[in-house]
Amino acid sequence: MSTISYIPGRVRLENDELINQPRRCQLVAQRLNALGGVTDVEVNQRTGRILIHFDESMIERDLLLAKVTEFANAAETAEKSEVAGLTVDGSPVTNKKQRLSHLAIDLAGHVLLPGPLGVLFPFAVNAFRKSPA
Repeated sequence: MSTISYIPGRVRLENDELINQPRRCQLVAQRLNALGGVTDVEVNQRTGRILIHFDESMIERDLLLAKVTEFANAAETAEKSEVAGLTVDGSPVTNKKQRLSHLAIDLAGHVLLPGPLGVLFPFAVNAFRKSPA
């Protein structure tokens, strides 16, 4: 994380780990916007730059920079967990085989069944899957 420019109440940072990472950028922006003293945040995923407007009487620049680094690292960890098949809280998500079977049933329902049945069939199958045995 590097500081590109600083004016009291405004700082522009650059983080190469955010380039072309829309999910990470979104997470960083959400966490920064929730931070007390921050009035506006813009994260550019194409450049990896973050523009933050903040109230210096509420949050010091050094604390803000530490929080940005913390949030960027947390966003990267969260994204890696999601890719590995875990949610942010560590619980497992539906595995690839289950996702593919759902997709196959949905496509078969839409292609093989006429009109409204092609739309309703996948919903019915998913309802049966979720019901207790």
